[in-house]
Amino acid sequence: MNVLVVLGVVLLGLAVALGPTVASLFDPLSPARAAGKFLEVVGVWGGVRDIRTELVLRGDGGEARVAVLFLAPAALRIEVLSPGEAAGEVFALRPTPGGEWLFLHHRPRLGVAVEARLPGLGGSALFPAPEELRAGLREGRIRVAYAPGTDGEGFDLRGLPGPFPRAELWVDPGTLLPWRARLYRDPDGPPALEVEVPLKEGSRSLQVNTGLELRDLFQLEPAPRRWLLAPRP
Repeated sequence: MNVLVVLGVVLLGLAVALGPTVASLFDPLSPARAAGKFLEVVGVWGGVRDIRTELVLRGDGGEARVAVLFLAPAALRIEVLSPGEAAGEVFALRPTPGGEWLFLHHRPRLGVAVEARLPGLGGSALFPAPEELRAGLREGRIRVAYAPGTDGEGFDLRGLPGPFPRAELWVDPGTLLPWRARLYRDPDGPPALEVEVPLKEGSRSLQVNTGLELRDLFQLEPAPRRWLLAPRP
């Protein structure tokens, strides 16, 4: 038999055998491609030094709107914009070199700021860190499905550690940061919490690497008249 014919038969057999596998590599909806695309997104998150945004939070207790400042690796400031009875209150959190966390709650209407030192919070995160996501995807503990959309890419993650084993994320096409998230306590039930960057004048107020400093997160205006130290837990 002509060697070219033999080679053709072998290549044809390989194509038939590997066809579904190879096709899945080019199918954006396949599990392999979905995991690969999400790993690309997570890889971009490592370059984020700071974030300035507004968020709308929806849950069983109603809806709230907050302004958020984030400074890597884990410093956070949340200022309540609505509802009205809580508007103006500030919550700030940052890790300290001793392994504790400094927590601050400012209530300007009462002129009071409460400071507390909290033990390590590593196990209480609402959403796993990028390193946990990468490890979980590679080891198969976390599964992801991909859904392309006109306003960004969507990812449905299952098998997550922590209080929310399932999360749906919609990623901003410009920054590759999530602009909407739905978190599920029951993977097959309704979402327990929805977080969204709202539209303002036709765009989403998601600013990245704007030069935030730690003092920006802990600036209190007006200055509190009373400063209370909470007892250590």
